[in-house]
Amino acid sequence: MRKKLLDTSFLMCYYYPSLRLLEAEWKPETRRMKDADYKKTMLGFVENVTATKPRFILVKATDFVYVIDPEVQQWVNNEVISVLIDTGAEKMAFTLNPDLITQLSIEQTMDSPSAKTYLQTHYFVDEKKARKWLMEV
Repeated sequence: MRKKLLDTSFLMCYYYPSLRLLEAEWKPETRRMKDADYKKTMLGFVENVTATKPRFILVKATDFVYVIDPEVQQWVNNEVISVLIDTGAEKMAFTLNPDLITQLSIEQTMDSPSAKTYLQTHYFVDEKKARKWLMEV
């Protein structure tokens, strides 16, 4: 059974306690998102990661159309990825938007040395394949 944690203009988060899975789903409104909106939304995401300490994270980014610029990517590395690692997240799967620029900005954001070392990350087009990969031990 899933529990709704967060519902903003840009992002919804759910938690599945029996699976220790946090699911984050970006909304189409991200096309209007500014850097400050993205950071505020990510801080809400981090609060939920801290509260639930998920083992697995699924980020449904098929409707994500905000391009994360390099300065904001660095902010994510400093403020978000460290929390994911510190709370015990092991695997993170993304379902991506087919837009190459958006996809690349997400992949570059997750390309930090600490994320590569401590957090298994994989990118998918198909949500079922992403969920299957997350649950494989």
